[in-house]
This record gives sequence, structure tokens and C-alpha cells, in this order.
Amino acid sequence: MVSVNQSLALDLTPPITSWLDDETFYSLCCRFHCVFGNALDSKTARQLFDHPQHGTQHDFPSRINIFIDRTHGMFGTDTKELIYKHTILRFYLPWRHKQQAQAIVQAMCDGHAGKIKSLLGLPASRMRANHPLKACPICMQIDMQQLGVSYWHLSHQLPGVWICPTHACALKVSTMKSNGVGRFLWCLPHENSFYAQAPGFNEEVTVRTLEALSNVAAAIFNLDSDTYIDPLKLASTYRQALEGYSLLRGQTQIALKDATNQYLQFTKQLNFAGLDIALPTSQAQASAQLTKILACPPRSTHPLRHMLLILWLFGDWEQFWGVYLQTKRYSQATYQPDPPAQPPIDSRISELVSLVQDQGMAVSTAARKIGIAIQTAQRWASSHGIAIHRRPKTPNQRIKFIVHDLRQGKDKAEVANRHQVSMQTVCRLLKTDPELLARWDKQRHEQKVLAARRTWNKAIGQNPKATLKELRALEPGCYAWLYRHDRDWLTQSIEQIPKHQYISIGVDWVLRDAQLETLISNAASQLKTAGSSRITLQKLYQLEPSFKPFLNKLNRLPRTRLLLEKLLSQDTQQPTIIR
Repeated sequence: MVSVNQSLALDLTPPITSWLDDETFYSLCCRFHCVFGNALDSKTARQLFDHPQHGTQHDFPSRINIFIDRTHGMFGTDTKELIYKHTILRFYLPWRHKQQAQAIVQAMCDGHAGKIKSLLGLPASRMRANHPLKACPICMQIDMQQLGVSYWHLSHQLPGVWICPTHACALKVSTMKSNGVGRFLWCLPHENSFYAQAPGFNEEVTVRTLEALSNVAAAIFNLDSDTYIDPLKLASTYRQALEGYSLLRGQTQIALKDATNQYLQFTKQLNFAGLDIALPTSQAQASAQLTKILACPPRSTHPLRHMLLILWLFGDWEQFWGVYLQTKRYSQATYQPDPPAQPPIDSRISELVSLVQDQGMAVSTAARKIGIAIQTAQRWASSHGIAIHRRPKTPNQRIKFIVHDLRQGKDKAEVANRHQVSMQTVCRLLKTDPELLARWDKQRHEQKVLAARRTWNKAIGQNPKATLKELRALEPGCYAWLYRHDRDWLTQSIEQIPKHQYISIGVDWVLRDAQLETLISNAASQLKTAGSSRITLQKLYQLEPSFKPFLNKLNRLPRTRLLLEKLLSQDTQQPTIIR
């Protein structure tokens, strides 16, 4: 046995001096443990990380900075470089904003690995965040022949990778670590430590889709360390692809029903029970997933769901990435409709202006010569800065009051009624005085803007949980007017309003209870057949890890609870939640 003190401050060169090809950080530490020959895994952890448990995480290890110090920088002196090259964290970082990604890496460098999964949003994604250890049987055999030891390859551990990129065979899933069994242990891959292959893998379509999924995962991991996948740019990229499949109505609205049907057909190709992705099994589930991924502003979700969408819409990563790089960020301005065509200019206007300005002809005379109404001629002339001299039938004092009210932006009918004149008189004043008309239009527009904003804000205030679609149904006219005349303010007002309401598909607890009861009963039968004299929780979820997340929901699973109580009744070491 190699004698090693707690700090590794040795004059003797450590027995391991370099990384193996494509090796994970956890695998390197496992090799240290094997060579040291320590009886306790905690002793190796203390030697490498100055703690009996820290650093033993197989996916996001902590205290890497202390490891570098203990090994005197033999395996690298840059903590961040070691994280990027030998852990799976780099797969998740492109989906996080640059500042957030830097904070996550720094937390891992400082030894705060316990909060990494929460910072990445994995527990909230409604997908398992355990990252099971995986290995290729052919790689294991070759490693043993050439190196004398099989080890964990980083390319096999990436989320979404179920096919060995070198040998194109199915990866085996370890029975250790990810399911809580041997949580703080050091274990290298060996033949008897894997689950049996999940059914459905050998189907040709499934294998082809899994290979494409593995390629996407590898491409994401190999992106430059400072790459950031902008969610607004991603939303615009998805919409371009949807438009190519005729799944857009207009320029932004998604034909959700048709898209749901096509997406559901695509996911059915992944007929693989071992896949750690919550695939939709109904139209309602597919619709809920698409609504969340395609919502604008985008909502955070697990990268695996984006990977499935990329394969469905683009077929491979290269096609997607080429379109993404050429796409602008999604915004309302990107999809504005073309401006309406301007009406043609009447040639008689220039003729009228020439008769009045160049030949000194009276406006009424020029109007008769051209063949238009005098009021029309006065309006055309006024719009070109020609002063109109008229003999008003309305007293001048009353006209002054009318003009004053019009400059305040008051309604024409209200002004006419107040001053007891006809609507024609008010309209004529406006049409023959360009400055007054412009002032009146401006005041009226500002009043309409304020009124529409008040109405829209009131609708939002009275319905704080409503989606954009629901608010539009409540105030369709107000939304349409603001969209046409005050779009910047409207866009800003709806930034925090969800475009779609994410519908959580309820769980059928009765069905799940029956399924888990059958699952656990089968696992217990296997243990008894194998000659196990004592059934424990650890043995059960080592055989069937899928039921472990439901241990804290046994109050909703009475049949499962009763079965567990029966199986574990003779074991006083079980948690009180079971007894």
C-alpha cells in the first residue's frame, strides 16, 4: 500500500502523473483512490480535498482549487481550465448569460458545488438532474487491454449522450452514484456495476435519433467558452424554421395545434425507456412543452428540450447553428408589417398652386377653371402655404373662441354645439388653416394615447395573472389602437406579461401508484431470487432508481407505501417516512 499523508506534501512522485484521454475529473480521483489503496473513501477525499466528502461529486465536483494545491499543479494550475476540460459544466454554460455563467464557474472554483444545480435551474426543469455515470463496453475493454484500467470518459457523461461517439454502441448506466448508492464513494467502471440495457434501443429509428442527439450534445460542449446562446435570437431562429414548415400564422403567431402534432410524431421515434428526457405522450403534454420553449419572452428550460427541438426543426446542429448565427434577435420591430402604400398625388393640385401663385388668380376663380369645389381649392392652397382671404359669415369673436377650443384638441362636434355653428364651419376652419389642423391633430392624438394607456393599464391591474392573449380578448380595440399608434410603449408594458400560460399537466397519482407498486414488487422479487436475505431501500432503488424521487410523496401513493412498509417491516434501519 502506498503511504500518503493528508496533505500529499511528498518528496516521492505521486503514482499518477497525467490525465488519460477524454477523462473526467471524478475518474482521475478514482484512480488516485485505487492506487493509494486507502480502506476508506473519505481518506482519499481528505488527501485530495481536505474534506471527507467534498470533491466526491461525479458531475460538479467541489474544492477543485484545493485539489490543485494538494497535487502541486501537476494536473493543471488553472481551476477554470480544469472545469472546462474535465467536467460536464461546460455543456450548460452557453445557455446562461455571461455574467451568470462566470458566477457559476466561480462558485465551483470556490468549492460551493452544492448550489450549482440550482443556479443552472436543473431542479426546476422537471427533469432529473442526477447525471448517471455511463460507459461504453468496448471502450472499457480497450482501456483495460491498453492501460490496465477502465475509466470514465467525459464524452460519455454529457446529457443526451447515449451512444458512444467512437464505437456507435449503446452506453451502459452505472448502478452507483446518481441514484444515491455510494454517493461519497470512488468507483471506476467494471462489468458488474451496470443496469441491463433499456428496451427499445435496437430500433433503427431510435438509434439514428439518439446518434443525432449525441452529436448535438457534443457540439454544444465544444462551443467556445465565452459563447452565449441568446434566448431572443434563439426564438427568432425557431420561428424561421417554423415558417419553413408552414407552422406560422402571419409573421409571429405559431400554429400551435399543427406544430404539436408534428412534434409529437417526432418524439415517438425515441422509443427508448432509458432516456432521461420527459418526452410528451399526449397532445396536451406536447403543447405545454412547445408553449414553454417557444414563448416570447423565452422561459428557461432544460437544454435537452432545446436539443430535441433543434433536431425536429433542423435535423442536425450544423444546420441550426448556421441559421442562428445569421439571425437577428426576436423583437416586435423585426416583424413589423410593410407600411401602407401612399395615395397618388392629384395633378390638379400643382395646377391650382401655379394659377394662384404664378398668375395671381383668385382661389375661387382657379377652382372654377379646374373644376373643383371652392372648399377643396382652399384646402389645397392652404396646405401649400397660400393665405386664404375670406369673408366670414360667422362673427370674428366667435371664430376666435372656436379656434381656441380647437387648439386645445376638443372634439369638433362638441365645439360646434358649444358655439352654435355647423360642423361644416368647424371643418372648414381646420381644412383651410394647416397650422391649426396640425395643432388639433397633435392634441387629439395625445389625448387618445393617454386614454388608451389608462385603459390598458387598468386591464393589466385588474387581471394581474392574465396572459397577453387573455388581455387582448378583454380590450381588443385598445390593444389594436396602441399596436398601431404607440407600439413602443405597448411593447414595454407587456414585457413581464406571459404570452402563453404554461399549463401544468396534472399527475394521475392513482395510475402512478399502481405503476410504482408493480415496479417495486418486481425489484423485490429479483432480490429474493438472487438470494438476498434482507431487503433494504438502498437495494431496491439500486435496482429501480426511478422510484426514489417519489419517496417524499408517499402520502399520495398509499399502495406503494403499504408495500414498502411490508417489505421493510423487519428492518429497523429504514427512514421513519416508511415505518
